[in-house]
Amino acid sequence: MQRRRFEVELAHLEVRDYWMPPLVGGAPPAATLGFEFDLNYGVNRGVFDARRAHMPGATFPNDHDRLTKHRRTDLAGKLADGFETKRDGPRLEISTMPFRIDDDATFTALVKNIQQFAEELEKAKKTHDTTITVTVPDSEGNPVRVAGHPTWLEHPRTEISRFPLVIHAVGSADKGTLRFPTKTDLWASPQATVTLPLAQVGRLIDEIQRTAGGSPGEALTGRSPKSLGLTDRSSLRLGIRSDLAVIARRRVLADRRARFGTALPDGSTLTETDFSPALTSFVTLLVMYMLTSEIVDPRDAESETFAKGSLPLNVKTPLREIFEHALSDREKFVFRRLYGDSARRVNIFKLAKGGATSAAGDTRLFPPHTHERDVDRFHLFPPTWNTLIELTVTNTPLRVTKPNTVRKKNHSFGDEILFAPLTSMLRFGGADGTDPRIAIELRRIGFAPVGWRRWENLMQRTLRLAKKVNP
Repeated sequence: MQRRRFEVELAHLEVRDYWMPPLVGGAPPAATLGFEFDLNYGVNRGVFDARRAHMPGATFPNDHDRLTKHRRTDLAGKLADGFETKRDGPRLEISTMPFRIDDDATFTALVKNIQQFAEELEKAKKTHDTTITVTVPDSEGNPVRVAGHPTWLEHPRTEISRFPLVIHAVGSADKGTLRFPTKTDLWASPQATVTLPLAQVGRLIDEIQRTAGGSPGEALTGRSPKSLGLTDRSSLRLGIRSDLAVIARRRVLADRRARFGTALPDGSTLTETDFSPALTSFVTLLVMYMLTSEIVDPRDAESETFAKGSLPLNVKTPLREIFEHALSDREKFVFRRLYGDSARRVNIFKLAKGGATSAAGDTRLFPPHTHERDVDRFHLFPPTWNTLIELTVTNTPLRVTKPNTVRKKNHSFGDEILFAPLTSMLRFGGADGTDPRIAIELRRIGFAPVGWRRWENLMQRTLRLAKKVNP
């Protein structure tokens, strides 16, 4: 109990991420699920400055600072609110505790608390403040006026008393279309993080894609073109669809079937057992990462400026740890002989780009519009397809090689980060690790705004999905 209390205190101080419960009696931790809701309510420096007289001595919160006094757990490790809120750019982000998918009582209480907070925000007195005009910089640093006037509200549990929460602006500063909305309905762009066995990733992709075509809060991804091809364009941009995961899975399954009977260096031949569901899932994830460079939608350039936004499945457990610990020795041997050794990497490159040669290994990961705005802030030599495979099979950390001022924990010079920056890492091993599962963030469940009254249904559907992939 004393260790448990210490762990939670560290979490409250943000010394470490409080994620998994410690091992009890050597038993593996149960599968977990957690949610994030990025709200259309948030923060605005111009409004804060205009209201400063009502908050004497207060300073505008930095990115990732807490905005309200909600807490996931109390100091004894018991459920408090079950969630916390932070500033995420202009948004207020609700971030839940990870809960065991078999803990119905915690899930019910968590949903109730989130719905109560959402209702408080929706029903709070709002001021459409025509006395405030806001100017923001565009990407070149030039001042751009936000059209209209802000609507703000106060909540009794903000960390700064009388802090104005603002319905944040929509549009683009660069295009001169930034404006304050007049509607005050509360909505969010949700994401979820689930732990599951590596072998179940294929089923996860299939189950998500099966929901495509439903409405926000019902479907867990945006609708894809029937052919999943670049010439058959959907009205929805790629960044809110799960095509890259689906394409990767289909190509890997076809390649897997074609390789049965391949002679291996130890004198054996490749069997269906050798190319197991776990290995199939692992190759699928790698191909999905490489496809972010190859299949790009120009419409994402404005909305998906961070590398992780191009991933329908954002793997939060380091890929090197998944390879090292979640695959058997035989599976690792097979991967190296088919795809991992330097002379054979062209085989996996071809799954991302037909007709690729070994030169494709120099292809940079992620869409070009994320390079300067995100990836290049952390790396002198940004990751390529070769980097992805090499660091993974040699169990070598990907480290930050550039000093930076990004206010994200564990993203300083010398820190190990994931290939998609700004993602909180969830280790495979250790007392708080995901072993024997891996952690994956589902980034498409909020493919369109989800009104707060539909959050409960979305959470229920995602929980059912988590149970399906954790048989």
